[in-house]
Amino acid sequence: MNRWKRMYKLLIPLALALFFVGLSRCGVTETTIETMGIEKIALQYLSEQYSAEFSIVSWWREPRENSSIPIPSIIPSYNFELEVISDQFPEDKFHLYYRKNLHTKKWEWSDDYYTLLLNAEVQEYFSEYLKPCLDTEYVIDIIWGISPWPDGTGEETSFEDWLNAGGRIIGLYVYLNGNTPLDDDCKPIAVKLFQDNPTIGNIRFYGLTSEAFCQTANIDAAEIWNDNEQSQLGRLSYYRDGRSYILE
Repeated sequence: MNRWKRMYKLLIPLALALFFVGLSRCGVTETTIETMGIEKIALQYLSEQYSAEFSIVSWWREPRENSSIPIPSIIPSYNFELEVISDQFPEDKFHLYYRKNLHTKKWEWSDDYYTLLLNAEVQEYFSEYLKPCLDTEYVIDIIWGISPWPDGTGEETSFEDWLNAGGRIIGLYVYLNGNTPLDDDCKPIAVKLFQDNPTIGNIRFYGLTSEAFCQTANIDAAEIWNDNEQSQLGRLSYYRDGRSYILE
């Protein structure tokens, strides 16, 4: 046990050294962080990307201090995460990351502000698939992930162009009002969505009781589903490789 403690003490300085070397190679040095502060550096990045005004709500390093990972910073996926709001969407937070690009192996900033910029378009886009096939009210929930903007896209990019450029959606989740999702109704929709949108990972249909569905105006649909089994009428999950899963 003592041997492991000694090894841990020796590796921590190495981990920190490697972390700051990584920052230095990207132009964000330890001195820069100490002089400017991570918030100022982050706001500078955002001002170069977007026309809105931004405020940092909170930030932290990853893994967090209470992480159970013993040597967290030797090969991290990212080392800073920030919660941000804008004057364009003052009620909605988004995230900003300073992390290593797994493809280029370089440290860089990335953000998911596109999830707010494109949200109105994405609702309309997917409703064109759902409205002709569903005879009940529904709520669409998009699981975006943390992928950065695809090459050649930016603030003025439409959702369809974002998709065509390689923008990825982890999951498309549809919550139905008072209806149990049926495979005969939902599978053709999922197949069509997969055919037309090759970057969608999985598609799920959830049935909520009418009472629970009414709460989606104020509470996230996923939260309602997860917190109250009595509200659940069933779930269908579809995957790109043809797998399906039914939860009744």
